[in-house]
Amino acid sequence: QVTFRPAYPARECELQYTHTRPVTIKAYGMRSCPNYNRGDPRTWVLEAETAPGIWEEIHHVTNYHFADRGAPVLFHLPDNAAMASKYRLVILEMKAMVGLLHLGDFVLYASMEHQEAADD
Repeated sequence: QVTFRPAYPARECELQYTHTRPVTIKAYGMRSCPNYNRGDPRTWVLEAETAPGIWEEIHHVTNYHFADRGAPVLFHLPDNAAMASKYRLVILEMKAMVGLLHLGDFVLYASMEHQEAADD
């Protein structure tokens, strides 16, 4: 379980991932916290840093509701062509006014097409 506190005046939360080299994300997944639904994210955006300080939106979800506690969800991004070594998930709205985000898991899936398989 990973818990984050809002770090921005607009009550957004951010989870940032940095890889050792640029990759293309073709899917991502998350799992709600199995025992606490008040911290579920509802609206978020997944972004890639395509140039230093330039973030490109690659997926946006609005008013999402997790079907079950602890159930995994997977979002496919077959048309994403952005190559980046930094990605961030920005949570724009949570289920409750509580300033906590609760996620069981958050996973990025990169395409290894035309890329050397990673050892890490």
